[in-house]
Amino acid sequence: MNLSYPLKNYSWQQLARPMLLLSMGVHGLLLFIPMPTHELETVKKEKAQDQVKITQLPIADSPKVSKKSTTSSAVKAPINRQNTSSIINRNVVSQPATKPSSQVTSSKTTKTTPQVLAPSKEVATLPNPNNLNQAFGDFPKYINSQPGSLGLFKAPLDQTSQQTKDEITTVAQYFERELKAREYNVISAKNETDIKVFEVTKSNTTKFLNLIAYNGGTVIVLASEILNPDNLTNVAKASPEEEAFIGILDQINFENIDQPDIYLSDPSLFYSKFGEGKDGFYEVVQKSNTTGTIRLIPNQLPEQVFSTIFASTLKSSGFEVIPQGQYGGGKVYQVKQGTFVTYLNLVPTADRQSTVVVSWSSMPN
Repeated sequence: MNLSYPLKNYSWQQLARPMLLLSMGVHGLLLFIPMPTHELETVKKEKAQDQVKITQLPIADSPKVSKKSTTSSAVKAPINRQNTSSIINRNVVSQPATKPSSQVTSSKTTKTTPQVLAPSKEVATLPNPNNLNQAFGDFPKYINSQPGSLGLFKAPLDQTSQQTKDEITTVAQYFERELKAREYNVISAKNETDIKVFEVTKSNTTKFLNLIAYNGGTVIVLASEILNPDNLTNVAKASPEEEAFIGILDQINFENIDQPDIYLSDPSLFYSKFGEGKDGFYEVVQKSNTTGTIRLIPNQLPEQVFSTIFASTLKSSGFEVIPQGQYGGGKVYQVKQGTFVTYLNLVPTADRQSTVVVSWSSMPN
């Protein structure tokens, strides 16, 4: 008697089909399983590190003084920080007390004088004396601007920028003129019909003034990078703690590093690009998770820099400082306050005579 078994009639190809379908079903279910918490936190941190940080622009108008017409070389005189108070006091004392009517008339005349397109030699804006210790403490406010972004950003982020109905060319001319009058280094980083960007530097701090033509006016944004369609949706306001940390760096006497290979034993640990580019110019690009400019403190070793400069200043400003190991041959310190966390890296130069200061948004590795 011949016995027959059903399995004998099935080829291996026929058996593979249901197994393939079963495998696809299992992998499909895995897509719906929630990602572990620590992985989600890592993704959030990476997104936060890539955010463009917006600096709060000045809200109130700075006090103004009128000057007699003079040459353009004398524009910077009213911004002399040492003489500001004495100039104002001398003007007040010298005004005759017996002619109140002439004082009122003079005040009205000053208020009605057009200022938007007025040349700097006629009207100069004095900086806010409370902010003079900050690198951007005397940053000018566009005269016809109000807080807001004409709908470019959602509230409350839009209140960090300013808006005006004036055309972008007029706004750009104003800022280029006024920033130079306040001794900012101003470089045109982008000059298009709908967006104009100035790279603005003072006291070794660099930011980007973005002017964007939008909704029939101009939006004024001071940010850490040049804004573009790719990063415009990933912006955040710099926290007070972050601004305080930046302020501490700004007050220290640094030097910029133009050629990293002169100062660092291994510049590739800190720079993604350095050296001569295709056009023959020396190009320097910092790693993406560095924050601010990599700088040099000459003639002081890292231990001396930390103990005499950073330790007491950070502590008095409310920051907690925790050693985190080493990177690039120098110690790394975690600096935190509230939700703000950064990593301060003090690296000895190749000749062991000076210190390179690097700030990281995440622990370097």
